[in-house]
Amino acid sequence: MHEIVWLYLFDTGNKIEQDELNKLFNNPEDFTSYEYKRPQPEEIPTITMPYVFNFKDEVINIKDKKIELKVQVAFYYFGVYSIRVRYQTEEFSIANIIDMTFNDEIKKAIEKIVIKSSKKVENQLSKLYKLNPKREKETYRFYFFLTRAKEFLNENKDFVAGLMIDEKEYKNLDKNYVDALLNKNIRYSEDSILLAGWESSVMIDTEPSHEIELILAEVTNAQFLVTRRTNSEINEIIQRVHLDIGSTFQNKSSILKRLHFELGSKLYEGHGLLNLMNNIVYGTGEWYLSRVYNLFASAVNLENEISSLEKNIEYLNEMRTFINEQLAMKREDMLEIIIIILFVVEILVETIYLMK
Repeated sequence: MHEIVWLYLFDTGNKIEQDELNKLFNNPEDFTSYEYKRPQPEEIPTITMPYVFNFKDEVINIKDKKIELKVQVAFYYFGVYSIRVRYQTEEFSIANIIDMTFNDEIKKAIEKIVIKSSKKVENQLSKLYKLNPKREKETYRFYFFLTRAKEFLNENKDFVAGLMIDEKEYKNLDKNYVDALLNKNIRYSEDSILLAGWESSVMIDTEPSHEIELILAEVTNAQFLVTRRTNSEINEIIQRVHLDIGSTFQNKSSILKRLHFELGSKLYEGHGLLNLMNNIVYGTGEWYLSRVYNLFASAVNLENEISSLEKNIEYLNEMRTFINEQLAMKREDMLEIIIIILFVVEILVETIYLMK
């Protein structure tokens, strides 16, 4: 069975707990039904695996074409959910894959399904969380072709490269560029290959076993989304702190305490996110899945976002240390003033006593 999966990822800005989701959604995915033909990823921590629920299947009619779609929602602990729209077909046709990928009517129909599903998800989540009003979206596609990789690529290199970069006119691509794109791959055997690009990934295998690879593609895009959001929030805080400190450098303690608390909260959140990022690579256990994760992470430039997050966290820590020193100086100044006042009061009391 060949498959195209459209991933639409949304950042809620909240941590999501499985027990709470089970109260809101029905029909959870049965992971034990997956026929995974690779070494089982038993060492992936539960925290990194999504909580997946199946929604009602959808049917769209485009001209004479009836398209049946499976719809799922996958939740990630660090606050991202993904609407998955899945199209499966027994017969492979390049013309059909191109039509499903680039046909504007099909795109609009799928986006309507995503909007409807997203509203359903957020209506339920809003019962538990205050959703981030600035929540962002990320999209990605995952293609799986059930055939022999070597023969398929020999005949369809340009086509595969076009899917990876969202290029309909793939026949016009430069051959050197195509070869460079296809170098971003990992093989488990001669009959299989996984290629990852910025817009989408393509997996070709003789075994219909790609759910874990799909999850890792989704994980890296979810991490990219939430890391980008966290970096944006940290940059806003840094700018605000600069303005507050610059405009009140005769500094009121109340302002400094507020900034100190705000920086501390964001530091805690940033460190927690970094720990989660770092744990996923080691958590995938066996070598194949670790390499798959790194392939997807490289394709979406996740490392650059994480590096920026690390630098931002370091700068936040320096700013918090500076504000802490300012607060300490203010406390020392206040103690000096109190001592002086007490000294003056003591002199006044003694003076009054002597005058009597």
